[in-house]
Amino acid sequence: MDILVLSNDYKADYNEDLKGYQVEVDYNGGKVMMTLVPYKNNDDSLEALKYSFNKLISELEEYDEDAMGDICDKLGPYLEKAIPEAPDLTPEELVSDFILKKVAVMDTNRVGMSESEGLKIVFSYGKAGIDDPRMELMAIGYLDSGFDTFYINGQQMATMPLTMSYDLSCGAKATYNLNTEIFDAKVNLFGREVVCFLELDDNELGAKNSIALFEKLYAHIDDYDKKARRFITENLHLKIDRVRDNLDIPDLSVENVMEDIFLDSIVCGAEEDIDMTYCFRGEENEMRAAVTGTLDGFKSFLLEFGEAGEFDEY
Repeated sequence: MDILVLSNDYKADYNEDLKGYQVEVDYNGGKVMMTLVPYKNNDDSLEALKYSFNKLISELEEYDEDAMGDICDKLGPYLEKAIPEAPDLTPEELVSDFILKKVAVMDTNRVGMSESEGLKIVFSYGKAGIDDPRMELMAIGYLDSGFDTFYINGQQMATMPLTMSYDLSCGAKATYNLNTEIFDAKVNLFGREVVCFLELDDNELGAKNSIALFEKLYAHIDDYDKKARRFITENLHLKIDRVRDNLDIPDLSVENVMEDIFLDSIVCGAEEDIDMTYCFRGEENEMRAAVTGTLDGFKSFLLEFGEAGEFDEY
């Protein structure tokens, strides 16, 4: 069939390259290209596509609002990075000059389903007058259940970590950091602000495991701090000459270090692993001592040296 007769006097022409039917429809004073892709092994595929076309034509504004609303709600931080020329704008302002350009409906092997089930929809947005896939937003979902997958400039974006935050029992809030691709929170511990990093779960849909681990650690933080310091002290006695050389403090003692060392950061992993990093600052150089283990105890020790202030990135 070279032509698919649709509602509202529209007719879609078959595109051999796309293996589907295409038709331009009027919308908001412009044109939107609609592509309807059947599934060859489904006898009612064309009827389902006709149904979807009729539904979309009659409710296109609602679907458009839902798609763009989800893009703004779930991809706000990504939008700010992808469109850097206006960093102070809200997500809604960032996409205000994007218009709906293309809609695709695909029958993805929905054999045995009703005409409204299993129909994938893709809404594609671009800037008016510019046809460039590097300036494109996409919302993908299903006709009967809404949008759940999103692309910016051709790259799929994970949305779950961005749309949630965690309120910790200490009063801090853990939020997703786009630069480190991990959750972090600034927690007041021992009179200082300590950055706590919380790794994503294996499915990358949140940080429930590392959050639970943090809460266990925080509930007994005094005890774990003492254990970590004892572990550092034991190892420093074996490495004090190296510490003196790197910090250029010839008469430095382990006791001097432990008196001034402070907790700098904590990493809680998704597999019950813990990293507590302490910092000692000399006049020109500084040292970080990281102890790694689990709630049952620390097992490894690592020293790192740098110029004073080099580790302030946290």
